[in-house]
Amino acid sequence: MLGKELFAETVAVFRAARIESATAAARALVSFVLDREDFREVFVSQEQKEQLLSLITQHRAGCPVSKLIKRKYFWDHPFFVNTDVLDPRPESETLIEAVLHTIPKEAEGLLLDFGTGSGCLLETLLLQHPHLRGLGVDCSFAALQVAQENARRLGVLSRSFFLCSDWGAALNTQQKFRIIVANPPYIARHEISALSPSVLFDPLLALQGGEDGYACYRTLAPHICRLLSPQGHLFLEIGNGQGKTVKKIFNFLSYRSSYKDLSGKVRVLYFSP
Repeated sequence: MLGKELFAETVAVFRAARIESATAAARALVSFVLDREDFREVFVSQEQKEQLLSLITQHRAGCPVSKLIKRKYFWDHPFFVNTDVLDPRPESETLIEAVLHTIPKEAEGLLLDFGTGSGCLLETLLLQHPHLRGLGVDCSFAALQVAQENARRLGVLSRSFFLCSDWGAALNTQQKFRIIVANPPYIARHEISALSPSVLFDPLLALQGGEDGYACYRTLAPHICRLLSPQGHLFLEIGNGQGKTVKKIFNFLSYRSSYKDLSGKVRVLYFSP
């Protein structure tokens, strides 16, 4: 069997199962198994067929393609992902846009990313700002290992530092940061069960924001107060409709502006002292 035949069969299976983006999913999985982008004339071994069948079964059960191939693109960069980290989301690119709109490319200083996960925010911003140095903080040591690996792959490891901490608890009180970004868990506990099955392959710790969705913002606020420099900038990702409450939680700062994602929802809030 050739790769193009295996691809056609995989597309048919996914379409029969009414899987969204059947063609794209099939292409990604076949390309992963055959280890090449142009697989059309490649001969497929029995072992590769069996590997693909296992991946197809897992995807039909709800596992995202990204978790199966261990890769997710963010801001056109490939990030290594697994079940220890939240998949980078397109809407989170709004935060990158907000920072680029505010912070000049030649800016120097320290960048802090709370809840860094895969490192997608931290490392994308370091790629865009070659003179910044960045610290990624996460309470999950496994997530930090993923972030560090991504920093190595993307060539920013020499400017990246990682700390396992419950938000800012382990950070020196004397350290100040020019830029702080965060995409905290903001989904209320009672809303978790209604999420798409694919989302539940992400760690619950990276999704659930307490009873009302604001617990992490409340925990984060005192740390921001002591860690943000007097000329600093804070960018927070928020859930749909959470802007008013998050502004109240961070009312010790001046609210500057908000940024909408591609669906027209306010996704990022920008504050400064």
